[in-house]
Amino acid sequence: MIGILKINNDDHLVSILQDIEIGVVTALQSELDALIRLADKNERISCSRTYHKLTFNHNGKSFSIIAYSLGHMGIASMSISLMEMINTFKKLKYLSLIGIAAGSNSNEQDYGDLLIPETIYNYESGKYSENKSRIPFIKNKIEFISDKKSHDIDVEIIQKIKAVTADESVLEKIQNSWPLEKKHKLKSHYGNFACGSSVIASKLKINEIGESISRKYIGLDME
Repeated sequence: MIGILKINNDDHLVSILQDIEIGVVTALQSELDALIRLADKNERISCSRTYHKLTFNHNGKSFSIIAYSLGHMGIASMSISLMEMINTFKKLKYLSLIGIAAGSNSNEQDYGDLLIPETIYNYESGKYSENKSRIPFIKNKIEFISDKKSHDIDVEIIQKIKAVTADESVLEKIQNSWPLEKKHKLKSHYGNFACGSSVIASKLKINEIGESISRKYIGLDME
């Protein structure tokens, strides 16, 4: 397979967003809409993609980010989109992926809680092979041999995020901005996170992935 990436060289777009150092990408539009709802100002900029310059005011300071939605899920599509963003906006220092994820512990986690990965694992990295049966009338079984591959998030970034989420007023603002009532107080969870290209709608599979990663497993998603 040959992948072709078209680099966006729109000079006007780059000039508008040239000084921004933070880029945010979501898989789905609904996930981007949730971020836009938190922003104090939203400037929509259309070119080959629809970008949003979102401005936030906090503690008397103002900062802006570039954000856009991919429109669909998947690791490969997201990787290509991030490459395009990096090649278009040369001054970006940070890239962040936000969106809906599946939590691993319903006893400690609630809908709307923040899951922040410290280490990310690809739960689909490995090899499929046949386990040949020696008994003639029993079919061979296909088994998956996991090859755990992980990526640690920069410690400095995690420390900064922890400092922000330690501020209860920030979490309160996020919770109050959501249009639906949340019965429980918003919490943040840190730990190991899993990603893969398949939608997981099975609690048994979620638990199985957790057992193959670590006891500090907080959830999973598709990007």
